[in-house]
Amino acid sequence: MDKLTFSIIVPVYNGERFLDKALSSCLQQTVSPHEIILINDGSTDTSATICDTYAGQYPNVFAYHQSNQGASSARNFGISKAQGEYVVFLDCDDFLVLDTLETFHDLAVQWDTPDLLLGSYVQLNHSDHSTPPVEKKKDLSLPSSPVWDSGLDAFAYLLSTRQHQPMACLKICRLDFLVQNDLYFIPNMICEDEEWSVRAFLCANRVAATSHAFYQYEKRGNSISTTFDEQFLTGSIRACYEIDSFLSKCDLSLQHSKLILNWLSKRICRLFARHKKRGFSKSILIQTFAIYFAPRNDNLIYCRKKQLSFRNRFHLWMVTHANNPIVWNLIGHL
Repeated sequence: MDKLTFSIIVPVYNGERFLDKALSSCLQQTVSPHEIILINDGSTDTSATICDTYAGQYPNVFAYHQSNQGASSARNFGISKAQGEYVVFLDCDDFLVLDTLETFHDLAVQWDTPDLLLGSYVQLNHSDHSTPPVEKKKDLSLPSSPVWDSGLDAFAYLLSTRQHQPMACLKICRLDFLVQNDLYFIPNMICEDEEWSVRAFLCANRVAATSHAFYQYEKRGNSISTTFDEQFLTGSIRACYEIDSFLSKCDLSLQHSKLILNWLSKRICRLFARHKKRGFSKSILIQTFAIYFAPRNDNLIYCRKKQLSFRNRFHLWMVTHANNPIVWNLIGHL
């Protein structure tokens, strides 16, 4: 087999402080990337200049510029330009371990080029700027043969072992698989990875994984993933709605339906609990929830199936009665 090629897609928005580190981690890979695609998403700092400088200096770096449309749009544009056999997503303020492409090249060859390749990450927690970040490694615990002949089985394994991470950056994807299954990100959506990752798993025919923590994720206090505001709340509930909409079109077994229902309903319940803890007005959550779920809450993820556990039926009742004050009392005991 000829050596597999990788396209690294990097959406860039106001990343002047981090871009050099991110791009250095790509250019210093032990297996060189076929291309690094930079999409400047309307940055207002010097990111555009940095992108153009790298594109002028390295023949496999390509810089594109668009008005600010969000990470989803930038990633979708990158997919449309990619020519490698596999696509790697990298946020401009994170970086890759230097043997990342070599590790996934060998994994893909070993398991006959799966649609999805999974790995893990190291979280770098910044308490302040005066001390080094604290590393928190997130290794995957995998079976002896870490390959699945369906993405649904891989997803079920990760859910059942509480290891599912929705981050798109932790999934190396075969380009043809993305294009043929229309696996683009929903534009103008926060928490887009949550919805996209479920679609990716359920469309995949073959998935392989490694416990290697290849992705270096820096957790900062002002990132969207570390703040909980009305915008994040709206995005999270919309992601749950989009997942529900997609699952309603899938022919899943009862076992898989119950597993995914349990995960998604608990996800929404955690949103309720975090919402209450942060002291937001109840009306924010109720109105947001109603926008997406109220018109079809009697159809929430296979509720037509009768063989649900009491626990799942309880979660289902909670998410379909968002305006019931009893729910809020129950949430206080979660």
